[in-house]
Formats: sequence, C-alpha cells, structure tokens
Amino acid sequence: MTHKAWRHKSARAGFKSGILLSVVLAASALTVACGSSDDADASGQDSLPAAPTEAGAFPVTIEHQFGETTITDAPQRVAAVGLADTDALLALDVIPVLVTPWGGATEAGVGEWAIDALGGTEPVVHDYTDGINMELIASTDPDLIVAINQSIDQPTYEQLSAIAPTIVRPAEFIDWGVPWQDATRMIGAAVGQPARSEEVITEIEDLFTQVRSSHPEIAGTTGAVMLLNEAGGYYTYTEEDGRGQFMHALGFELPAQLRELEQEGQFYVDISAENAPLLESDVLVVLANHNAAEVLRDDAAFQSTGVGRENRYVVVDSSTGVAMSMATVLSIPYALDRLVPEIIERVN
Repeated sequence: MTHKAWRHKSARAGFKSGILLSVVLAASALTVACGSSDDADASGQDSLPAAPTEAGAFPVTIEHQFGETTITDAPQRVAAVGLADTDALLALDVIPVLVTPWGGATEAGVGEWAIDALGGTEPVVHDYTDGINMELIASTDPDLIVAINQSIDQPTYEQLSAIAPTIVRPAEFIDWGVPWQDATRMIGAAVGQPARSEEVITEIEDLFTQVRSSHPEIAGTTGAVMLLNEAGGYYTYTEEDGRGQFMHALGFELPAQLRELEQEGQFYVDISAENAPLLESDVLVVLANHNAAEVLRDDAAFQSTGVGRENRYVVVDSSTGVAMSMATVLSIPYALDRLVPEIIERVN
C-alpha cells in the first residue's frame, strides 16, 4: 500500500474528521475568546470557557496508585504534568493551562500532531529536565492536575495534591506503562466526558482493526521495536511499553526469545552486541536515535542476523518514533500514516 493510499484510508476511517477537526474548530473558537479578554495571563488561558461535560458526570472519584481522588465540579484549568497526557485532553476539547513536553516535542510542548488542536493558544510549558517544578505548576492556578504518564512517588503526589486534585497512574501498571486506552478513560472521567472518551477510544481501535483487516499477511508474524544502546548493544521494548503495545495492536507478536527475557516491572530488554541474534523477527522497527540508520549499516553483529541482512527493519524518523513512544488518541493516526506502508513492505 502506498503512503498516499494509507492517508486516504485513515481519513475514510473518520478519525481526522470526527476528532481532530472538531478539536481544531473548538480550539479555534477558544482562541478567539482568549484574544478578546483584557485580563488573560501570559499563557492566554484565563478566559478559556469550560469544555462540554456530560450530565451526571460530577462528582466523580478516580482510583489510582495512591488511593483515590474525588473531583466535585468540572475542571476549568487543567495542568498536564504527565508526558503526552495533553493529547487526551485536547481530543476532548480541553486545552490545558500547562503542558509537559518530552524529547522530540515542538516548542509548544506538544507533538506535531497536536499543534493544530491547540488552536493558537500557548499553555505554559513545564520543562521536565530537572524534575517536576511545583512552583511553576502552582503558578498556573490549576483546579486539576493530570500526571498519569509520569513517575510519581508518594511525597510528590502529596505535594501536587496540595496544589489541586491530582490523578496519577493506576496501581496495576508500571511507570510510563499505562495503555493509552486506560489513560484516556481516566482523563475522560476526570473532565466529565466518560462517554465521549469511550467513543474516541473506539475510533482509534477501529484504525488498528482496519490495518489488520486490510493486511491479513500480518497474522502470525513477529515484530519488535528497538533503540540503539549508545554504549553498545540494543534495547527492545516489551508490551508494558507504548511501543510494544503499538506493535501488538497492529497484529504482531513479540518474538518468543525476547519475551523470555522480560522482567516484571521493566518495559525494555537490554541486549548485548554478541547476542544480536536475539533480535531476529519478521519486522523490526528501529527508532532513529544515535544515527541508527548509519550505525546499523556498519554493525557487523546486526547485519549478521536475518532481519539485518534481509533488510527487514525500518528506521523511523524522530517524530514518528515519538508518536509511537507516546501513543495517544492523537499520535496514533499520525504514526500509522507514516509507519504502516514501511512495515507492510518489509512483511511482503
């Protein structure tokens, strides 16, 4: 399938028209409202009207790793402290007052796929380089803090909760390992849109279903995502991680030899160069970090494997890699659009 053909199928699935376009239009309307305010703060967020909420949505109690958080009224100012938690908010027409970027994010603190959904607004960007900045978060005067895709310990949770009601990851998942469906449901419930969040989840799951239906050749094949270890060797991601979950949703099975190396609570497997044969799979998706394409061409150990020798690996560009890594309701269509044609070419 060509790149153009996949774009057509993505649009036909209705996601861009049903979710992203509605988000852009809503955000644009909010931008106009912000621009007409005389007392908006530097982030342009003071005059944002409340996003739509569903009848009977409040009060709501959200269970998580540190107990539960009760939200009594519809949040007006949401701080997204978790990496990529912003995307689920934007998909539900909630523009946060603060966003937390990750490596590969744009200057606006969000991925390329989410820029239009901001509608020209400029949330405060929470630089996470030196850890969570309590003072900056408090300065945005949030009435809800979302920190699901984040590593939060009890003292940090208590500090955040002293600023505003805070939701963090569910107890059953590891840090950074909350599936995008669960994160979207939690966020949807917290902002008063549980039914809409389920609709969004279904629309995205339908995109994966479409890929599997259109490409039955994927069934029974193995696939993994790999990152070069700058010190030598390779990392592969388990299905505890968003990248592994992404491949599984496409219909690929993690190779048995990699699954055997998984350790509880760990989202990756560290493979030394001498163990490169463990990377064997029908398809290997490689993140672009550390000049991966050039390094792998000259990597004798990697090229000695079937997946290397037969060119059954795909080195994705940085933005696609980030979209897979931070799999969300907004980033998944972006990643599918760019990755599926490359993967199918290797499978065939």
